[in-house]
Amino acid sequence: MGALPAGRLSDQVGRTRVLLGALAIAVTSTLVFVFATGVGMLLLARLLSGLAAGLTQGTATAALAELEPSGNLRRAAPVARPSRS
Repeated sequence: MGALPAGRLSDQVGRTRVLLGALAIAVTSTLVFVFATGVGMLLLARLLSGLAAGLTQGTATAALAELEPSGNLRRAAPVARPSRS
């Protein structure tokens, strides 16, 4: 869900602001998880967590691609998307 608006949003306001916003959403979701008193709050926390993860993944990958020289993109790709073993 967060990955859909991440590209356009990061183009408009900058990747750093999107990543800081995602960090703020992740911290908020963690606090909601900690202080949840019912299923509704747990669902809200999970929704916020997913939003933060989506914003982070797409934006961080794009930022890494901008910073890494084009010849070394294959070497940098595992940093952005580690394999699941």
